[in-house]
Amino acid sequence: MLAERVTDPAILAAWNEAQMQWKALAADVANARVSGKSSTEGHTALIAKVTGVLDMVCDHFLLTLDPDVDSYYLIFGSLYHLPALTEDLGRLRARGANLLTQSKVTVEERTALSSLLEKAGEHHNAMSTAFTKAGAANPELREKLGRIMEDSLGEAQQAMQLADTHLINADKISFPPTEYVAQFTKAIDNQFKLLDLAMGELDQLLQARAARLTRAVYTLLASVTAISLLAGWIGFLITISITRPLRETVRISNAIAVGDLGNRIVCDRADEIGQVQQAIGNMADKLRGTLDDVGRVMGAMASGDLSQKIEHQYEGAFATLKNHTNNTVAKLSSVVADVNVAAQSIAAASGQVSQTAMSLSQAATEQAASVEETSASLEQMTASIVQNTENAKLTDGMASSASSEASEGGEAVQATVKAMNEIASQVSIIDDIAYQTNLLALNAAIEAARAGEQGKGFAVVATQVRKLAERSQDAAKEIGVVARSSVVLAEKAGKLLDQIVPKSKRTSDLVQEIAAASEEQSLGVGQINSAVSQLNITTQQNAASSEELAATAQEMNAQAEVLRKVMGFFNGVRAPAPAAPQPVVKPAAEVHPIKLVQLNRLTEELADNVQEANFVAY
Repeated sequence: MLAERVTDPAILAAWNEAQMQWKALAADVANARVSGKSSTEGHTALIAKVTGVLDMVCDHFLLTLDPDVDSYYLIFGSLYHLPALTEDLGRLRARGANLLTQSKVTVEERTALSSLLEKAGEHHNAMSTAFTKAGAANPELREKLGRIMEDSLGEAQQAMQLADTHLINADKISFPPTEYVAQFTKAIDNQFKLLDLAMGELDQLLQARAARLTRAVYTLLASVTAISLLAGWIGFLITISITRPLRETVRISNAIAVGDLGNRIVCDRADEIGQVQQAIGNMADKLRGTLDDVGRVMGAMASGDLSQKIEHQYEGAFATLKNHTNNTVAKLSSVVADVNVAAQSIAAASGQVSQTAMSLSQAATEQAASVEETSASLEQMTASIVQNTENAKLTDGMASSASSEASEGGEAVQATVKAMNEIASQVSIIDDIAYQTNLLALNAAIEAARAGEQGKGFAVVATQVRKLAERSQDAAKEIGVVARSSVVLAEKAGKLLDQIVPKSKRTSDLVQEIAAASEEQSLGVGQINSAVSQLNITTQQNAASSEELAATAQEMNAQAEVLRKVMGFFNGVRAPAPAAPQPVVKPAAEVHPIKLVQLNRLTEELADNVQEANFVAY
């Protein structure tokens, strides 16, 4: 039955688990597979499980948040505190019967039994308070529950007093267990009677409230339906009274939007819709009059008549449109007159421009021919300067080579002087050696003479050695004289070369300056030649532009004549003021070409930069 009304999987799972636990416990008890203590503990756990399921069911059906006072306290008394008190009494019955059977109670058992009794007392008081408040809120409920509730509470109080007297505070355990169990069983049965009666009353209260809510919903639906129908009918009438004139107004407004101003609104109402229709009608009349005036003026303007204007008086944007239209006509008339005057002035000026352009073209042509001659002369001068530059560079190379060779010759002479000095020193050494050899030969001859006949051969050798030593000494002296003479000559040659090297460097520097000056002259003449070439191009372009300007002036004259004919289409235009006399443009002065004499003078000035004094004979 619970599975048919509850779809919460958590509640169903807890309920199925409790059923399985009950079946297992019942089978164990039936087959005597559990002790009394284990059976009590199993039943206690099972009842706790069922109590938890009951709490989940109350939350699921929102019974814990019941809005009525009588049903709220009846729910708490019968579904929370009454089952809890019944469970406490059952546990007191089981434990007390067991202790009475043993005829002894330990301190721990007294403490546990006292705690359980205290908990049962709390549930007893809470249940009594809940039922009392429910009865106070609903006197009829108090009358129905009064006697049974008093019996239930009284029997429970007597049973708890029995446990307190004969177990918890008893000095000796001697109360009959059967009488103890019978007293508690009677109290528990009264709790179940009270629970059955309370649940029946709770069911009646909830059904009565559901019936009231159902009637209230039906009443509300009927009221809403009636109000909706009435509002729909009123809205329909209002819609008809509004939409019909609005549709007509929208139709005429759309016609006005596409330019159809022939429709008129028939207004017979004084409300806001009538005011809107009257305003749209006035707007159509204003638009019709304004557009008629604007169309008349624009039509006249299209036919060339610029004398028409809008004379009617308007306000707001229509007045602005009138002013803009009249100003447009006046401005157009003024522009046409100014264009006529400008066309005449352009025609006169174009003729003068054409004449001036022809004169300018002729002068530019002559100047171009003269510039070409000048350019040819500059090219010849450029070639001469380039040749001069090349010769100067060649001379500079030769001077640099001679200077380098002279410098190398000076170094060679210095090396020769050094070598001659070394030779002279070596000759001096040879002279000393010859002198020592002569002394040794003389000593040898003296020793040979002392030796007598044995030393004659040695004396001959000593004599020859002395002669060779004397000849070597004479030759060394002659070599020394020649070496000293060579040193003097080499030093003189070195001094001469030292004088030649600076002059050679000076000559090379002067030649380099000449080459640099020639390069600068070549660069300057090249720039002049480039400028003359550019001048030639510009002159030719000026000649071509002058011819094009003359052709353009002639074309401008023709276009001005066409413009005057076009402006003749408009009438009603103020007469143009006579054109002011244009100043006569004199032909351009003849452009004198650059004289070749001036170019020659410029060339001479450039050549003067090369001074003859800068050249040194080499």
